[in-house]
Order: sequence, then structure tokens, then C-alpha cells
Amino acid sequence: MTNYSFPFTPYDIQLRFMDELFSVLSESRHGIFESPTGTGKSLSIICATMTWLQKYQTERIEHLQLKIDQLSSCDSAAKFEFSKKEGAEKGNDDEDEPDWMRDFEESQALKLELADLKVELERIEEYLKRMNKYKVDNDMDKIEVRKYPVNKTTAEQSIIDSIEDLTSEISTEDDLVVDEYESDSGSRSSSSVSSNLHHSTPDQEETDTENPDKRPLPQILFCSRTHSQLSQFIKELNKTVFSQQVAAVGMGSRANMCVNKAVKALSNPSAINEACLDLINKDKSKNSDHDKENEMPAKKRKRNPVGNKCPYYNSGKIDVLRRYILTKTSDIEEVVKVGQELTACPYYATRFASQSMHVLALPYQALLHRGTREALGISLKNNVVIVDEAHNLLESLASVQSVELSGQRFT
Repeated sequence: MTNYSFPFTPYDIQLRFMDELFSVLSESRHGIFESPTGTGKSLSIICATMTWLQKYQTERIEHLQLKIDQLSSCDSAAKFEFSKKEGAEKGNDDEDEPDWMRDFEESQALKLELADLKVELERIEEYLKRMNKYKVDNDMDKIEVRKYPVNKTTAEQSIIDSIEDLTSEISTEDDLVVDEYESDSGSRSSSSVSSNLHHSTPDQEETDTENPDKRPLPQILFCSRTHSQLSQFIKELNKTVFSQQVAAVGMGSRANMCVNKAVKALSNPSAINEACLDLINKDKSKNSDHDKENEMPAKKRKRNPVGNKCPYYNSGKIDVLRRYILTKTSDIEEVVKVGQELTACPYYATRFASQSMHVLALPYQALLHRGTREALGISLKNNVVIVDEAHNLLESLASVQSVELSGQRFT
């Protein structure tokens, strides 16, 4: 029997739920689960999924090490056979493809496979080492003392440079608003789980060099309909032993995560998005716009109600908050609170931490719309997707792919 580290003795229905979910994940299958309200569905999902995730990590590392040892032995033997056959077949020009040439090709294929496995193992070990270092270094007291990262390694500087590079991407990104929906009440709820794991080679991961902290193991993407349901999922995770073993965070829109009071006071999410993008792009255009604006009469100059620059958009401070997120199990409220204390943007900190997390709690829209996924740095490839209250998916899909047009648009 698998030990799921359930916080108390599980009921039979919970144990059956966890066994079946664990089986679905282990076999890379799709699953649809239904359980009555009040039966501890969230805890069952968390314990089964986290148990599988830790088991997968351990077994993957062991598999890689075993395979590397085997191929290393084969490679040594192949080199020995190749040298013997090469000497024996010198002078024999009758055959179209001598044995030593075929052995050479096989030896080269072994070398390539061995190199790929070593790279994957090194990436996993380096990732685990760096996450452990963040956990040791980044307790809250130290974060409050040092507002900026110090003694940065080349990889850490690369991350900060990448955060700064976001500015050049934001002006053209398809960064959509994640709307809030009220959940339908009901006595039963369903969840959908999709697991499709295929091990990719480093050549297939085009963005790995952009983020040294990118997780080289599967992520758990938990999706629900409302912000409050996502927060509840994080709270349930915090009740388990896994809260000290994994990094999890709730993802939200700018409207949910903005800590700039002037921007937050705007009327709707679209206005908040536009004001945010406008503020963080000020530095790029301020020199050219400044001259033009000075030529205008004072009455005709544009007045920006939210200021000229966002004090929370600072790459150093965002990186400090990112590191904090990587060591915790945090809902949106906690990230926003810490962001206010650090004067760092929670939205961009969670966005840049997303590729490194064990668990991401997402609203439906962030999962279902490709442009939003890309803007948030979320990938479905090789990851596990869990959709809570999956009976609401059709309505959400229709909403995400629909556009409302009022009569005023045609006048």
C-alpha cells in the first residue's frame, strides 16, 4: 500500500480516490474523477499527486544514473571491439561497409545518447541544488535585511537580466485579462486529470538557456474556476507535510496582484493592464516623448493619472521576491503582502517564478488560452494538468473564445 502522508487516517473513499489518481499519473493516462462535496477531494488530490511527484523524481534520477552506467560500460566495450576490427579489416576492401564502420556508427550513437542522459541528470541535480540554496538563504529575515541580491553567480545574473528583458517583450505581448467567475454551487464536483509524460532531450527545450532555474521535472498545474477556490487549494496544501517539501504559488492577473495604489484604483482590469504596461514602458520612450511633449502648450500635454514610472517594477527586487516564492507554498494574498513589504511587483515575480515551481494554481483562463499561457510562461508539455470542477469547462471555453460587441462599436 502506498503511503500518501495524509494528515489524518483517510476514509475508504479517500484512499480509493488516491490509489486511482496515483495509478493514472504513474501510467501517464487521462482520468475523470467525481466525489461528493465534503469528502476531502482537495486533500486527496494533493496527497496523491505530491506522493507521485516525489516518487517520479527519485525514480527518474535513479533511472538516469543506471542508464548512464550501462551505456558507459557499453561504450568502453564498443571502443575495444572497434579497435580490434579496424586492425583486422585493414586491407580488406571487398566489402561495401566493413564491420568496423558499423561498429563506429553504433559507438557514436551510444555517445550521443549517453551525452543527452548526462545533460538531463546534471540539469536535475543543478536545479535541486539551487532550489535548496534558495531555501537556506532566503528566509524572510534575510530578505528584509538585504533588499537586493548580493554575490550573484553568472546564472543568477542571467535571471535578473532576463527579468529586465521583459520590458522589451511586454509592449508586444498578448497579455490578456484573467476574469473572475463565481462558482456554481452543487452537491457533487468533478475533476479532470491529464498526465502525458515524455522525456525530452536538451535540444528540444529551446528556452532552457533563458532561465537557469527552469524545472527539468514535471510540474503540477492545478486549475479552478475562481480565485477563492485557488486560495483554498493552497490552504489545503499547507495542511500537509508537502508544504515544507514543494514550492507552490497561486497565479493571478494584474488586477489581482497589482500593489501600485494608483493603478489598482482604476475602474476595471483592462484599464489596470493598460496602465501597468504604460508605466513599465516609460523608460524606453521617455527620451523621445519628452522632447515632443515640451514643444506642446502646457494645456495640451497629456497628464498620466498613475505617474511616470512604477516603483514596484525593479528587476533586483522582483528577483528577491521570486526567490522567496520558490521556497514557499503561497497564495496570491501572501505574495501580494510580501511584495508590498519589498516594494516588488508580485505579478512579474510570480510570472518569472512560474517555470521553476513544483505546483502552479491557475484560473481556467490561464490554462485554456494559449496567449495567456505564453505570457505567464506556462507550458503544458511534460506536465500534469488537474482541472477542478471540470463540468464548468464548456462554459469557460466559450467565454475565453468569445468576444462581446456592443452597438456603439458599429456607430
